[in-house]
Amino acid sequence: MKYLKQATDLDATNPDAQIEMAEMQQAVGTDQHYRTALKHYMKAEASKTHSGEDVAPQIHNNQGVLHFQLGEQDKAMQAYERAFAEMGDAASSSSSPPSPLLAISQKYSQVMYAPSNITMTYNFARLCEAKNEITLAKDIYTQLSVKYPMYVESFLRLAQIAYTRGKDVDKALGYIFDALCLNPEDANALSMQGNMYLRNGEVNKAQLSFETLALKKPTKKSKKKIKDDIYAMLSLANIEFGRSEQLRKKGGGTLSEKSKVHLENAARIYERCKFVTSRPHPRSIVGLTFYLMHSFFSPFFFYRLDQ
Repeated sequence: MKYLKQATDLDATNPDAQIEMAEMQQAVGTDQHYRTALKHYMKAEASKTHSGEDVAPQIHNNQGVLHFQLGEQDKAMQAYERAFAEMGDAASSSSSPPSPLLAISQKYSQVMYAPSNITMTYNFARLCEAKNEITLAKDIYTQLSVKYPMYVESFLRLAQIAYTRGKDVDKALGYIFDALCLNPEDANALSMQGNMYLRNGEVNKAQLSFETLALKKPTKKSKKKIKDDIYAMLSLANIEFGRSEQLRKKGGGTLSEKSKVHLENAARIYERCKFVTSRPHPRSIVGLTFYLMHSFFSPFFFYRLDQ
């Protein structure tokens, strides 16, 4: 990034260098880097416009994503509209739509669902959700899921809307099932399925979803191995800890042998979570704290944390 920055400083009119620098800044994922990325995209756009080149729709799409991440929804809408405008002629309309987002979707309906615009259209639908245009967002996701069923993110957004807007867990699970039929190993679908089952009180099914995500498929040469999926592993540990707590409460606060087994299972997974990332994961530390509190060794544990 250091040398690329020097290149953009030396030649600010090089759009390719500006775009590459913007993508690198965007990948870092902080608000400060998002704003820096926007500046580079704007320089690339200005350079292309000045030289008479067409501005790639992807530049406007990325600007829309960055504005969305920064909570600047109106600017995101304007960026997506410019992106769609670059893709083709707008359709004429005799009536005035009730919202700007609906106006954009009607105006560029001919280009929104082209194969090259799937991600851009999906991002536009996310903006519709954020601005509470739920009906429009659902319509876009539905059309994407019909035209491009392998783009499973559309099914997952429909599932999220079904749950958050209608509290309809069964409908949400139906959309997730459709996504998993198309891609049985999709991590986001499995995570969402596990969470939905937990909300529905179906702990065993939730555990199966998280295990599918956390465990690699067995092969003839190797046994099952834990993947580096921190979310699934923590979820499995929490399930084991919850089962231990239920048994402990049933026993009047006493840890039975069965309760201890679940507690030790949780501790093993929490321990593994510590080493998934370069630094110990805070939730694994909290989980181990609860384990040791129930095992009557918490003072020693907190001493180790202090060290």
